[in-house]
Amino acid sequence: MTLPFKQSEKGNCIKVMLIGCGLMVVLIGMVMVGTYYYLKNHGAEFFSDLMTGFIDTALYESGLPEEDQEKIKEQVARVTDKLKAGEITEEHLTRFSDVFGDGDLFYLFLFEAVEHKSIPESTLSQEEKEDAVRVIHRTKRGLIEGSFTPDQLIYIQKAIPMETDNYGNEQPVENPTDEQLSDLVGDLQIVNDQAEIPEGDYKIDYVNYVRDLVDEILGEESATIVIPDASGEIKSATGVVSPASPTLN
Repeated sequence: MTLPFKQSEKGNCIKVMLIGCGLMVVLIGMVMVGTYYYLKNHGAEFFSDLMTGFIDTALYESGLPEEDQEKIKEQVARVTDKLKAGEITEEHLTRFSDVFGDGDLFYLFLFEAVEHKSIPESTLSQEEKEDAVRVIHRTKRGLIEGSFTPDQLIYIQKAIPMETDNYGNEQPVENPTDEQLSDLVGDLQIVNDQAEIPEGDYKIDYVNYVRDLVDEILGEESATIVIPDASGEIKSATGVVSPASPTLN
């Protein structure tokens, strides 16, 4: 029996669509298989480069001294080198990601950037800048000493001004406005008071702080890294607290 032209045309269209869908499934399968074998053969290098790039960006934005940045990168390389050599497991990698991507260190670097870049470049008054630095120091101290409750940590995270990048991902605002800075400082002041964080200039030895984190992740014990500051004074492993108020030039 010969089908009418329109019915035959419709059937041909369906066949073409089915063939197209089948080809699409095959192509997707090929991509997935290719991705699997790529990650299997180059996954360690891929994730190492990803982590290194993330840390390099965070350090660059933090405004920490270059010598400290290089020493911190050396500590991160202890993890990435072992990852490339196949000497660490996925558990180590997960712990590394939790510590460096979602942990306190990420926010500490962020607040360093606020202190050394955002606040000095703002048009806030000198008094407002000094107050903002004092608040930031209290927050950093609270993070280092574990003084905040989980709810207070969430409050701190939500206080950070965010923006959406070109890929639709949320990230901290690179150049916050004076209003955003004032709101951030006000929110941090509230949570600092709730947690009863002491006042005072608080300096963090990030090199040995990161060294301790890496030691914990890898289950190793390394020697303390000695780096004199600009005055020749040896930094402590956690922080040096001084009652003197910070000043900005």
